[in-house]
Amino acid sequence: MIEQLIQVYFDGLYTSDPQKLSRVFHPQAHYITPSQGDFLQLSLQAYLQRVSQRTSLEGSGFIRTDHIEQIELLTEDTALAVVKCSLPGRHFTDLLALVKTEGRWTIVSKVFHWEPLPDSERMTP
Repeated sequence: MIEQLIQVYFDGLYTSDPQKLSRVFHPQAHYITPSQGDFLQLSLQAYLQRVSQRTSLEGSGFIRTDHIEQIELLTEDTALAVVKCSLPGRHFTDLLALVKTEGRWTIVSKVFHWEPLPDSERMTP
């Protein structure tokens, strides 16, 4: 179940689809990064607004690198996932905190770090 949620998350990032992403995030979720020395915290709505301004990578030749590194089920209703993915110019490591409410898993926080993506990894050969 968590794996399917994370796949929707990856697909939403790749296609820049805020509606798809809103299905996997809790409405009160937080988006946080300390990368590059700037602490940034956004509400879910502000994050989805950013996503809606991106161009979809689908059909662009951009190599998808998304994968799950680890999922740890902490209790029957809390979990932590470590995932990796890329968007133009950046590799991301995302720490996704998940909760299960009313029988449904959602992401309640996304804390992430990014690093520059080498030019050689940006497009398919």
